[in-house]
Amino acid sequence: MAEYYKGSFADLKEFWEERGKTKSFEREYSIRLEGIIEIVNEIRAYLRGRLVLDVGCGPGIAASLFPADSKVIGLDFSISMLRNAKSRITCLTQASAFNLPFPECSVDVVTCLFVASDYSNKAGIFYEAHRVLREDGFLFFQITH
Repeated sequence: MAEYYKGSFADLKEFWEERGKTKSFEREYSIRLEGIIEIVNEIRAYLRGRLVLDVGCGPGIAASLFPADSKVIGLDFSISMLRNAKSRITCLTQASAFNLPFPECSVDVVTCLFVASDYSNKAGIFYEAHRVLREDGFLFFQITH
């Protein structure tokens, strides 16, 4: 599947890593935390006891609110975001949302919270989420903060 970000991934990576936005993102996350808690509470029942792929996990703040019995895989293309997530998510993978490194029908739930706003064309994200979801799986997709 082709990458769809209108700018280059190098530009997007520079934004998050070289310009230090990862640290400011985490500092500013508390502003959004009330909304994130509300969203996670809405989907909590679907996450319990399931294998959850958190696409674009960032520093792992949303996933840290998932039920304790969820088995969470955090995925992000940014190594600096993954470094910050390792204290919150035990299983992490560096990869693109447009090319998930998992077999077809391998996860119960895909979450993609506040990630897709970085991409003008969301079709590739939906395609990959659908591909890795089990037949009775769930996709939770949230764009706005």
